Amino acid sequence: CTRGGLGTRMMGHQAHDVDTLLSCMVTDSASVDPVIFSAWVNGAQPREVARQREPALYASLFGSTPFDQLRSDLRHRWRSAQLLNLQECQEEFQVCEWMAPYLSQPQQFQTQLHFNLSVEQLRHLIAEYYTFDEDVMREFLGKTLNKTVLRELEDIAEQTKVSVGSVRRQFHNLKRILSHVEQQVAGEKEAAKVAGKAMTLTVLSMIDEVFMLPVELASQYMHVIFLSCNRIETFKSRLNVLDFKEINSLTGVVVALWGSDVSHDLDAGFVDAMRSAKEKITSKEVFAQYRKLALQSFRHLIEEHQLWQSSPVLSIQLREQATRQKMASVEQALGLVVRASAQIGAGLQEWREVRDLFIDVLDKILEPLHKLDMTLEQAVLLFQVLDKVLPQLVASIRGREARLSAQLTAVAAPPSPVSLPPWADAWRRCVEGIKMLVVTMYPRLFGRVA
Repeated sequence: CTRGGLGTRMMGHQAHDVDTLLSCMVTDSASVDPVIFSAWVNGAQPREVARQREPALYASLFGSTPFDQLRSDLRHRWRSAQLLNLQECQEEFQVCEWMAPYLSQPQQFQTQLHFNLSVEQLRHLIAEYYTFDEDVMREFLGKTLNKTVLRELEDIAEQTKVSVGSVRRQFHNLKRILSHVEQQVAGEKEAAKVAGKAMTLTVLSMIDEVFMLPVELASQYMHVIFLSCNRIETFKSRLNVLDFKEINSLTGVVVALWGSDVSHDLDAGFVDAMRSAKEKITSKEVFAQYRKLALQSFRHLIEEHQLWQSSPVLSIQLREQATRQKMASVEQALGLVVRASAQIGAGLQEWREVRDLFIDVLDKILEPLHKLDMTLEQAVLLFQVLDKVLPQLVASIRGREARLSAQLTAVAAPPSPVSLPPWADAWRRCVEGIKMLVVTMYPRLFGRVA
């Protein structure tokens, strides 16, 4: 666009100065060098890229002839080629700089007239611009993106061996998407409250509509935003050994099983039901019945699949003794897993408990299982039997409640429905979620494998 004040004379008379806006539309397809664009995104400089391109350029002009064997005119030609190469890189970088405002707000590509790009080209450029280095993003997980983190960018660049420019781009990209999601979620909540309706627009849709990111990349940003908004700790208590992929996997489990599609909050219905689940599960009679059913199921599974094969040289008496010792450890592990899982699930109503979620799984579940010398296979089996016997437990509770009701009213209660009550459904989600967290964290933090 060109702006200017044009003083004109028409028919010998002085005309007033006017501001004129000239719009320029480019109809030719835009050509963006993918290598240079990637270098620009990663914080390189034109001169660096030009030097990287020189070997291939030299070979295309002079083959394998050494420079000191070239004639003087050919040496002059090479120096001219170097200058042209540098100039081309500088011009390509300038094009990237002109595109930067549109890449920051990708929706503006739909109304601009300067870059005639196909949908495929556009999505590729946007995806490249918002792609991040996992080691860099790992440093942002669970943190508030404030001035403190901004001042740490140079240290992060040095630590991760990534250019400061690239680290800064990744920081601002994340902050931009985070701010957009927070603002839109707040607006959607207010609109839903006024209309008396539930929110329907998902966080993934909020990201896609404005930033046009691939689904996998948008999901990763959604997980990072969830960690940041809830300030979930990812560095303390040995969690710092977990890399970005592992933290992303853990967060994906929490969001999928306990979270909300339409905000960065946990599912309020799940959290409320978990309070009832904790009261029910940890009551004396129910807890004893639950542990009994789970132990029976666990023993049946290990016998059916022959999971505990003792050495054949041992006597039957010694093998039975070894099995009893293992079952004693299993019984102890079941008790701590049930109580700890109930405490973790019910505590998610408090933001401090949400913040320390991964630490609680480590301290209250993984550490005790490790001390009991439980393998990953045995730990997973514990959670599986807790889920498997849940319908039996619910049937037992309903039967006891029906008998008590009949005694009080002298009228037989109608048959209970087959479906699980809300508290049991929430408990099943809690157990499944913690089991999946254990599958990722136990091998990595304690070296426990099947």
